[in-house]
Amino acid sequence: MHPFFFMIHQIATASIHWLSKLQKSWLKERSQVIALLNHRGLAFQIETGKEVDRIVIKNYNQTFILRHESSDFITFSQVILGEEYDWLMNLIKTIFKEELNYIVDAGANVGLASLVFNRYFPKSKICALEPEGNNFIALKQNLEDNSIDTQWIINGGLWSKSCNLEVRQDFRDGRNWSFSVVEKTGGSIQAYSVDELLTRTNFPTIDLLKIDIEGSEFEVLKSAPNWIDRVKFMAIEIHEEFGAVEQIHQHLGEEFDYLKVNETYLFFRKTEK
Repeated sequence: MHPFFFMIHQIATASIHWLSKLQKSWLKERSQVIALLNHRGLAFQIETGKEVDRIVIKNYNQTFILRHESSDFITFSQVILGEEYDWLMNLIKTIFKEELNYIVDAGANVGLASLVFNRYFPKSKICALEPEGNNFIALKQNLEDNSIDTQWIINGGLWSKSCNLEVRQDFRDGRNWSFSVVEKTGGSIQAYSVDELLTRTNFPTIDLLKIDIEGSEFEVLKSAPNWIDRVKFMAIEIHEEFGAVEQIHQHLGEEFDYLKVNETYLFFRKTEK
């Protein structure tokens, strides 16, 4: 076989293998989701379509649209069934005794964390950012289907300044939930700083700033002196291959303390003695 055609054959074979592996993965993850729903004793319905499933959990009075051949089912297992952010919501409501009126969800993916925030604080206004185009479409659909105001849903990324970004899909496993961005002149993604979001949304404060942006949190926090006095709580998943929690803490200053549950750090203002 000619070397060129051999190379094409190898690429095609690898692509078929990858697609087959992805299909088996999401089917397995969907089966695990159904098993977990039953194990939790939740009242639910599943409508299966050609490209998406619609799961209605009556206990939560919420609908979740999950795409086939994606990482949506495993994300759903972690965020909704694994209650990744429920501990945070309960902590804020019961220990800090705070209401969240203005929330920014940076790295919103398909909106599952935003749905958790809305369930605990239904009157809150949510600004959700997602840079990847297909995720953004699913994010908007999930929020619309749950009657959440989508006027602050932004197809963009969070950064230390206004600039353009480009998606890198070689981060970790490369699936929908796992990609990073890099600053690039002429990049297709618009980036916003936190203070720009405050201006764009007209939010007077950010009661909760949730950041899960695959390592870019260290870049974002460089600009913290410009906006940190208007933020109450921060929930950050810190990707330690890019830096350490101490670096984040230095940017926020001594008036903040933090604790960690699972993969998320909650930064909060110290109480006055």
